[in-house]
Amino acid sequence: MLELLVGEVGSERENRLRTALQVLLVLLGAVAVVAGLYTVATGTAGMAGDNSATPNVESELRFYSVFWSAFGILALHAARRPERETVLLRGLALFLFLGGAARGAAWIASSRPDSQFIVLMGLELGLPLFIAWSQARIAAGTKPT
Repeated sequence: MLELLVGEVGSERENRLRTALQVLLVLLGAVAVVAGLYTVATGTAGMAGDNSATPNVESELRFYSVFWSAFGILALHAARRPERETVLLRGLALFLFLGGAARGAAWIASSRPDSQFIVLMGLELGLPLFIAWSQARIAAGTKPT
């Protein structure tokens, strides 16, 4: 009866959580790699809305986009065996969260961004919590071999 109230217990629940984390990491990783490489190639010309920028801003954007692509490659790597990638996934979660916080700081310092950037900020602040929580849950349920 308790299983009906709380769902499956033990490994079945952890397997579903592991799969959900893997799907999230693959999607996040693929988006980061593609978006990063696209921005390296196009710079601000590939952005929606007002995309005028100084040469210095253009240079910085393309430079930082390489790191967004690297983030994606690391997320894709961690998706293979997330239960064993505690340090990597916590680091990625931290940097994703800090990226969302940086968007918030930019909003405060300048003005409200377009709606798509507000959605991105919400994801960047919320997804790291799920990543860290779910990785800790599945790692705790994995026995060393």
